[in-house]
Amino acid sequence: MINKKYILMLIVIAGICAISAASAADNAADGVAIDDANDIAVNIDKDLENADESAEGESKLASSEDDSELGTDESSETLSLSGDSYKIDLNDEYQISSYEDGKIKYYREDCKDLSQDAYHYFIRVYDNKQKPVYEKTIINKSGHVRANGNANHTIKANSLAPGTYVLKFINYDDATIMDSAVLKVSGNAKIKASDYTVYYKSDSKKTATLTDEKTGKPMGAVTVQVALTKGKTIIKHNFKTDSNGKIYFKIPVTTGTWVVKFTPVESYVSGTINKVVTVKKATVTVKVKKANGYTGYKVKLKATVTTHGKKVNEGKVVFNINGKKYYANVKNGKATYEVSLNKAQKYTYSAKFLGSANLYKSAKSKSKAKVRQTFSTKIYPKAYKIKATKKLFFNVKTTDGKKVSSGQLKVKMKKAFWIKVSNGKATFKLKKYMKNAYYKKKGKLKVNYIPDTNQYKSTYKKYKLKR
Repeated sequence: MINKKYILMLIVIAGICAISAASAADNAADGVAIDDANDIAVNIDKDLENADESAEGESKLASSEDDSELGTDESSETLSLSGDSYKIDLNDEYQISSYEDGKIKYYREDCKDLSQDAYHYFIRVYDNKQKPVYEKTIINKSGHVRANGNANHTIKANSLAPGTYVLKFINYDDATIMDSAVLKVSGNAKIKASDYTVYYKSDSKKTATLTDEKTGKPMGAVTVQVALTKGKTIIKHNFKTDSNGKIYFKIPVTTGTWVVKFTPVESYVSGTINKVVTVKKATVTVKVKKANGYTGYKVKLKATVTTHGKKVNEGKVVFNINGKKYYANVKNGKATYEVSLNKAQKYTYSAKFLGSANLYKSAKSKSKAKVRQTFSTKIYPKAYKIKATKKLFFNVKTTDGKKVSSGQLKVKMKKAFWIKVSNGKATFKLKKYMKNAYYKKKGKLKVNYIPDTNQYKSTYKKYKLKR
């Protein structure tokens, strides 16, 4: 009996010990899980702390070639990530000073994939000819802390001359333009120009150059106003500098002395300069051509007027021939006048451009005019009888018996037929027209001589053909 009780007590004690051991094991396991969670929380806090330190510039980004810093996300705008890519978002426009370090503030989202670089891109600045004038490479190696937010890139003082540029962020791997913006660099312009002396309407191009006052670098893509002033008259034109800082302009003003003022239009570029422009009367060139004509017809006198190779389109020319003067307006560099000269002979004539009190100097030129005699004509024979050849032969001569060298005969029965006159002769083939009802009934025709120059006068003759 005693033994049984003892055995039962041992069994109960063993069961209690087993339960206690299991409970202790469970508690130990729970303790380990909590400790791990605490460790993870500590690690997360440390990561966030590291991210904050990176944002505040207290730790440098690995392999970064400039001072790009990632800050906390202060922007309400979020960009969606596509896969494991990273994103860049720029403002539309930035303005910095050429003489101070300038910060470019932008938004960046890092790549999520820890096996990839968080970001890797170029920052490039292009001038107005799309030529790169500034470049930096920004990279964060894989495995580093990832964060999204505002970043800053610093462009050091005197890196860029004052002017307007294009800022581009370009993906290192595939050269994709991630975003771009206008970059305006402020500063002081040194304007190099000179006093000018030009001729009216010369159209010669003048230059002025803009450079950075401190560095001497050319200022590209800057709009410069060129204002010319004389008394109360002000003429303004805007020109944009090229990549060499130069503008090319003409001086489209009348004669006299003008003050020319060069001023950058952009508010972020300062500097101005005044110069003097003297516009003189334009010199002109007059050329006249030989004139030919015939008595009884008008002779055309011609003159061309140019200034520095350009056609003059104003003013008058006076032609002087045979003791008389004739005036003509100049249009598109030409002046013409038709004059009657009844005597067959050689003439000398002149053309003088009258110029202008304010714009042009006068100029004169001479040439020859030759007037030939115009001849009266006759058609032969006086009468015609049809022959077996069935052809009509005509002769055309001047009244003094010389053969007419050109022109046509118009032979008209019921219809008109044209025959060429060569060396005073013309032949009309009548055979194929003999069955014509008009010919059979009347047998009449009319022949007209039509000259093709003013050397000959026209004439005509009527025929009644005898059968």
